[in-house]
Amino acid sequence: REPRISFVQSFTNRNVFADDRTRLVAFRDQFDDPDDVANLEYARHKAWRVKGQMQYIAEKLKFGTSEKELASIFANAAKELLKARKLLLREISDL
Repeated sequence: REPRISFVQSFTNRNVFADDRTRLVAFRDQFDDPDDVANLEYARHKAWRVKGQMQYIAEKLKFGTSEKELASIFANAAKELLKARKLLLREISDL
């Protein structure tokens, strides 16, 4: 057999600060992935986004950045994680 290469096309915005249009319900219901697969893929996606936001603070921001800007980045990351938690626990839906 010949070596094979696989790739996955992603239509996700690479800007981790842009609105995220990824929906957990799409993984669970539309793609018919088992819950353990859908949940982990969604969690990895959210982890990638928040990691990028934290890397921005650690690697890109300059001294003199206002506390409001720093706090805003943390607040948005926390909001994203808390919403992901509620979605994973089925407390809310992203339909």
